Amino acid sequence: MKTKLLFLLSAFCFPLFIQAQTALVVNPTGHGQYNGTKPTQGQAFYGATPIVQPSASAQAAISGTLTPLVSGTALVSGSDYNLAVTKVNSLTVLVNQLRADLVNLGLIKGGP
Repeated sequence: MKTKLLFLLSAFCFPLFIQAQTALVVNPTGHGQYNGTKPTQGQAFYGATPIVQPSASAQAAISGTLTPLVSGTALVSGSDYNLAVTKVNSLTVLVNQLRADLVNLGLIKGGP
């Protein structure tokens, strides 16, 4: 009887202890799900090492628009070309940062 009672108590209390310690998946409102309760809690997927919320200046949105590089039959000015090159380079930095964040979280493998 004592063993059964201990088993029942441990089966009930241990999950509560684990939930109180980690609180990684919460649903405070009943609408949707949150993973973690603050950006400093480590997260990981598929056995990766947990990391805190990624943040880097390379994640910033890229703004502005480009005009077509060719207007009718004439090429546009060199400044428009340079702006296009700058935008492509900014997009490359952003995509590489997002890729690194996904690899570090374990959501994508990132290579062969």
